[in-house]
Amino acid sequence: MPGWHLEDEPPADPAPATGDQRWWVILRAEAQRDRDQADAAGQDTTGFDEFISELDAGLAHAGVRGKVAPARPARRHRSTRRRQDAPDLPRRKVSPRTLGKTYTTPDGTTFRPSLFVTLTCPSYGRVDGGGVPADPVTYEYDRAARDALHFAALFDRFI
Repeated sequence: MPGWHLEDEPPADPAPATGDQRWWVILRAEAQRDRDQADAAGQDTTGFDEFISELDAGLAHAGVRGKVAPARPARRHRSTRRRQDAPDLPRRKVSPRTLGKTYTTPDGTTFRPSLFVTLTCPSYGRVDGGGVPADPVTYEYDRAARDALHFAALFDRFI
């Protein structure tokens, strides 16, 4: 469909913080400091947690994007360090852009091709919100497992 492609790269720099946003961030940082000190002293932090939740809502209302602190504990990271005796792998140059390449036809028309594809597997039976089969007797476990095992190969074949 012509006409819906971007012609220029979108702006990558966020707008500078307003005074109101800075005030909310400072207040949130002070509340987190006080909560951490109370936690280290073995005190109850329920009141701090509720206040911090309210401050997070205020930050969002002020237009600050993202989260200040993760809601869940940090996950364990495994080392991805390579062996020192292994040669470095070749690296491909990556251009810092989000737009695809523009092509020009012999008659002078320019276009930027794009494609959006959704691949879905068939249904194996109804599931509830947690991903558990609603009727375990009729759910096709074998077919679901087979598709899960072979999906990567099928996707490679599709590409």
